[in-house]
Amino acid sequence: MQATGLIHQLFERQAERTPEHEAVKFQGESISYGELNARANRLAHRLRRVGVGPDVLVGICMERSIEMVVALYGVLKAGGAYVPLDPDYPMDRLAYMMEDSKVRRVIAQRQFSERFRDLDGEVLVLDKPQLLENQDEEEDGNLSIALNESHLAYMFYTSGSTGKPKGAMNTHAAIYNRVHWMQQTFEMREHDKLLQKSPYSFDVSVWEFFWPHMCGACLVVAKPKGHLDNAYLWEEIRNEGITHVQFVPTMLQTFLSEEGAGDVPGLRHVFLCGEPLSAALNERFCMLMNAQLHNLYGPTEAAVFITNWTSDRDTSRSVIPIGKAIPGNAMYVLNEHYEPVAPGDIGELFISGIGLARGYYGRADLTAERFVPDPFSGEAGARMYHTGDLGRWLPDGNLECLGRNDDQVKVRGFRIELGEISTVLEQHDGVNQAVTIVREDQPGDQRIAVYYIPEVSHSTSVSKLRTYLQERLPEYMIPSYFVEMEAFPLTSSGKTDRKQLPSPTLSRLMIGQAYAPPETFIQKEIAGIWSGFFNFDQIGLDDDFIDLGGHSLIATQILVRCEHAFGVKISLKDMLTLGTTIRNLASTIEARLLEETDDSELEELLSEMEHLTEEEIEALLK
Repeated sequence: MQATGLIHQLFERQAERTPEHEAVKFQGESISYGELNARANRLAHRLRRVGVGPDVLVGICMERSIEMVVALYGVLKAGGAYVPLDPDYPMDRLAYMMEDSKVRRVIAQRQFSERFRDLDGEVLVLDKPQLLENQDEEEDGNLSIALNESHLAYMFYTSGSTGKPKGAMNTHAAIYNRVHWMQQTFEMREHDKLLQKSPYSFDVSVWEFFWPHMCGACLVVAKPKGHLDNAYLWEEIRNEGITHVQFVPTMLQTFLSEEGAGDVPGLRHVFLCGEPLSAALNERFCMLMNAQLHNLYGPTEAAVFITNWTSDRDTSRSVIPIGKAIPGNAMYVLNEHYEPVAPGDIGELFISGIGLARGYYGRADLTAERFVPDPFSGEAGARMYHTGDLGRWLPDGNLECLGRNDDQVKVRGFRIELGEISTVLEQHDGVNQAVTIVREDQPGDQRIAVYYIPEVSHSTSVSKLRTYLQERLPEYMIPSYFVEMEAFPLTSSGKTDRKQLPSPTLSRLMIGQAYAPPETFIQKEIAGIWSGFFNFDQIGLDDDFIDLGGHSLIATQILVRCEHAFGVKISLKDMLTLGTTIRNLASTIEARLLEETDDSELEELLSEMEHLTEEEIEALLK
């Protein structure tokens, strides 16, 4: 049975019941339910005065913080729908999202407010103390406006095959039904804590923000970019007594490689989404962890997720299902004629029910193409959504998802239209044609590779192409490999034969860097660690981690191995800001070692080294 209502009203009722309880904790700061509700109400009144109401879109450009949670509730209480404008996105992408959504009200932190100085509208800087001060006490109270569950709650932009992202509009009814079902099924309690770590531009963040506050639990907000640092996250989970957490399977795999990963007795529920859950990862989790593991499935067009499967802890399983539809929704497996296929046969997965998005903003044609009439519902006007995923019914009534039937992929949990990368690259003067694929040359290691035919009249380089894309696409869409070709292999029908595209081979020409051999013991050890992740001979001192095809998850694994090798912790933020070469990483490690070495120990070591040969010194350091 479906449940409908307004998502922020669940929070308001809880704030009335437990105003003194801790609602949000962030880096040593905390805020009670009563204060969070009052601050969100003050913001909502301010938003109402600048024209925010039902179905009005409001941009939010912030890093993770207590203010971000205030902003989300403030927009909903004013009747509007929030649009995440991730400050990590390139300015070109943010500009397109602003233009496409016609957003005229933006809530930002001071450090990002200048990005909207030319906005024809209102920019509210939420971390300016005076913004919510000097207001009537009456504005601390909940608002009463004509808003219903069919109105929009949020809009997330997803990758688009035309080279431009598209906004999926989701309603209060959809997300209300989702969190209501989660509470009925998993029963989060007042003493529980959920770690909010998903980027707020990633739709799975929605239930992280709103579920805890319908039952009096505490939302522990990870520090900005903290979701990329597995050591920090495990520390938060242990120290804060986190009971509920969500992962992308790739990141969970990395976390389970941490020493003592299973030593989190308070953790009760782990939710996975964004990527397929492998049988091997399910087995490893069940061997190390006592928490319940839940495998979730659903696209951005369906309010976070539509199906759930809770692991039965059967480590002999070879097929991991995505489960069954939650109440208020339905799943179909259909052929090209919209007819159900027999159990066990493969077809396309379709979603129907209250969880469906309203459609794509300003894209009536695409909405009509992807959201089609549902002949099985029995309700007038019912629709079902083409997921583009292939699947089948298993004998036990669960669904298995078998991958895509189009050009869309998920890499490290992010949904990507490969055509968008190709389209953007083809706008470069030096590129004639481009084709993008995802390669998995090593099991579990997915890398984006772009193959391009250069424009003969314009010379270019891989570094220039990479920079060009970095200025226009999010980090997770930047290819690991750029392969120049004279022509693409073709099928008998004249289409590009993607299966025949060659395996990328890194070269000095591709990364644009002359070889400089590692010299010190630390540099050589780091080079040895890197060689385990990159298929490249002779990794040099100045070879950039990004140019070699590295990404954040590989970086976290490299840093774990460096910690084991040298006994010092380097954060992902330090690596990315201080330099992503072996030379820079070695310098950072050397500096940390010196900081942690006692002066008398250092003097004694230097005294001993004066009488040693170079070989003996290296052996001593090792």
